[in-house]
Amino acid sequence: MNSQIYVSDEVNFKNKLYVNVGVYSNTDAKNTSINQTLDNVQKQFLANVGDGIDTAFFVNASRDTFSLGKILYKKIDTLYNGTRHDSIFVLSANRNDALFNVAFTYMGPGKGNYISLANATNGKSFTWVKPDANNVKQGDWEPVSLLVTPKKTQVFTVSTEYLFKPKTKLKTEVAISKYDINLFSKKDKGNDDGIALKTEFSDDEKRIKLFKSTLQLQTKIGYEYVQARFKRFERLRNVEFLRDWSLPYEIAVADEHIITFSTKIANVKGDFISYAFANYNRSDDYKGFRHQLNQYATLNGWKLLSNISFTNTNNIFQKGIFLRPAIDISKELIKYKKIQIGAGYSSEYNKQTFKLADTLTPLSFAFNNVKIYVKSNQEKLNKWGLSYFKRNDLYPVKNALKIADKSDNYNFFTELMKNEKHQIKLDITYRKLSIVNTQITKQKADESLLGRAQYLINVWKGFINGDVLYELGAGQEQKREFTYVEVPAGQGEYTWIDYNNNLIPELNEFEVAVFQDQKKYVRVFTPSNQYVKANYVQFNYSFNLLPKAIIKLTAKPSLLKNILHKSSTSSALQISKKDISTGKFQFNPFTKNW
Repeated sequence: MNSQIYVSDEVNFKNKLYVNVGVYSNTDAKNTSINQTLDNVQKQFLANVGDGIDTAFFVNASRDTFSLGKILYKKIDTLYNGTRHDSIFVLSANRNDALFNVAFTYMGPGKGNYISLANATNGKSFTWVKPDANNVKQGDWEPVSLLVTPKKTQVFTVSTEYLFKPKTKLKTEVAISKYDINLFSKKDKGNDDGIALKTEFSDDEKRIKLFKSTLQLQTKIGYEYVQARFKRFERLRNVEFLRDWSLPYEIAVADEHIITFSTKIANVKGDFISYAFANYNRSDDYKGFRHQLNQYATLNGWKLLSNISFTNTNNIFQKGIFLRPAIDISKELIKYKKIQIGAGYSSEYNKQTFKLADTLTPLSFAFNNVKIYVKSNQEKLNKWGLSYFKRNDLYPVKNALKIADKSDNYNFFTELMKNEKHQIKLDITYRKLSIVNTQITKQKADESLLGRAQYLINVWKGFINGDVLYELGAGQEQKREFTYVEVPAGQGEYTWIDYNNNLIPELNEFEVAVFQDQKKYVRVFTPSNQYVKANYVQFNYSFNLLPKAIIKLTAKPSLLKNILHKSSTSSALQISKKDISTGKFQFNPFTKNW
């Protein structure tokens, strides 16, 4: 449980100065946690951990009694590298041993002393593996659970906006945070407070003369500082921010300084050209400079839109460039019912190089995409479009980016919405992937099809209304593992027969029960971290009949009319099927077996 408080207020000083103050507080209850119950030993353990909550792994093993169907372990001592070690867990089905029910946590490769057994045991079981001669762990699981600490987050913000003119303003925001990640501990409290600030000056009122034309000039300049200790309880920047600056998704926090400048010139027709510059510095010695050029122009019915971004990055270990051009040119054919034709090109070239080895980092990548399309007037209720694009993907090989695969992609869509009684939506995409270099990519040549069709009906003044949806496609599906769980006799489907008499339930020992009293187990599926390509097809329909839409009651209606007027009928069906892809598309949702 926790308590949450948010208060804000804004003050207006003569429509020139606006001041907004906000306070946010979220505090977890120390002694009434929802998902875990902590005893005094565990609380003291967390008190000693301090801010190192990512290491708050506590041994999760409890004494248990022997019972068929349980995976239990015994504790033994072992000798390796000349030293005796105790308290390792070994799988046991001997009722005379002191047995433990143990919960294991995945720690990552080389970070644990246990591995998952690839056997037929009903449920996951684990075995201890000896560290190497240098005492380096050889497993990836540990018999521990991560204890969750109660936390407190507080943020105080003050923002101001001062208007020099209606379109010339200065914005400033300052935020102070306090983040205590372990309320049980009194240690490591010196780094709980953080600060962040942002200021921006903008002017949208400038008018300039160029070749007897009056143009509008917009200018912005800003600065942003975020301390590493500042706690963000909401996202500060866009989702693509780290990728835009060629940074890994998981990166340690650091003090951040961002300087921005942009200017834009536009005419009365809406044509414009803009330039933006950003300098991003981090306290971990990362430096980045980005230049962006945007442009839009119309000439004799042709529209040209371009966006070019160039980023240069540098840190202690690597340097790189990130170039992203995107260009689109189109024209509306007035004489042909405003059909639009166009072509486009987009690309990303991200080359990150290790300074010492002069080789590309795994973050390096590139692709280029060429597209042509034709569309009907998109302002009409009935519209359609057809497009084709070719894409090439490049991956790092030593100190160069080389093409690995290419794909041809076709798309068709239509929307027939003009008729209010019968409406249709259709969107279908076909993709053919070809492998250019099998040494670079592990992908295989493939064909995929994605489609969605929807029909909506509303006739006879609403007497019949409903919709039909048909969808097919392919995607990644998690592999599923299954275990058998014991339930009261008669409520299950399977029975366990201990064929090898080892008292350990194994997956190949469960059979469909014949007699009711033997039905003691059900099969439960759990997702794994492995994925396979799967096809899916879905069919839904929903129809409603509303007689009162067409039945008008008279002063003395008959009993049948009265009943029909107050009644309604609904019918719905949903079919959803998935199966591992065999290289063929699946179209029929009504087949019993694929």
